[in-house]
Amino acid sequence: MLFNIFISDLDDGITCTLTKFADDTKLSGEVDILEGRATLQEDLDRLEEWANKTLMKFNKDKCKVLHLGKHNPGVQHRLGSTWLGSSSVERDLGVLVDNKLNMSEQCAAAAKKANRMLGCINKGITSTDKEVIIPLYSALVRPHLEYCIQFWSPLHKKDVDRLERVQRRATKMIKGLGSLLYEERLREWQGLRPALWLQLHGALGCPDHIPSPAPLTHQPLSVQPCHNPDWEHLQGPGERLKGWG
Repeated sequence: MLFNIFISDLDDGITCTLTKFADDTKLSGEVDILEGRATLQEDLDRLEEWANKTLMKFNKDKCKVLHLGKHNPGVQHRLGSTWLGSSSVERDLGVLVDNKLNMSEQCAAAAKKANRMLGCINKGITSTDKEVIIPLYSALVRPHLEYCIQFWSPLHKKDVDRLERVQRRATKMIKGLGSLLYEERLREWQGLRPALWLQLHGALGCPDHIPSPAPLTHQPLSVQPCHNPDWEHLQGPGERLKGWG
């Protein structure tokens, strides 16, 4: 609380978008025109002045620039006399955000963590009864697939399939279900949803106790992206800087 009070005036005079969470600070702005680039650099200079005034130095080694947008010019920026390096992907509150905003990096990381936990369950638990595997999956594996899905719902089929393979593997671990088709295993495993279904309904903010969906078919699903007003400034070429000292 005292730290938040101490940095409460950090955004005074800042023109671009500045966000703060604990000791993490991000500055973002549009750079498709020269005026936007100059404004962003002026805000960086204001942050450096604030750091010198309050004796609260930024850790410039951790400050990175994330260039967003297909036609982003990739302009270099400096904080004080230090030129900041660029990055293709950054972790923001546990979610990997890449410069293409397609969330493939986050999907791969989530699937890797979930598969690693499945491996621990498979090696450490001798019982494969439904009453044992399902609670372990719900408590230890599923959170990795659903953490902040409102933000990083996959955009590409390859990413959906990557997440789906985790659940395919999990359903095969239950005794008596390994020889069944995936759709049949899902019906036997009450409460487990297809990965795409989870992503869509998580993005819509639906509760977890929705009745089971109708029998699965092979008809393609139409995915409509959710509108998030906080992303408006990311539609064009933009810069995002992250770091704190």
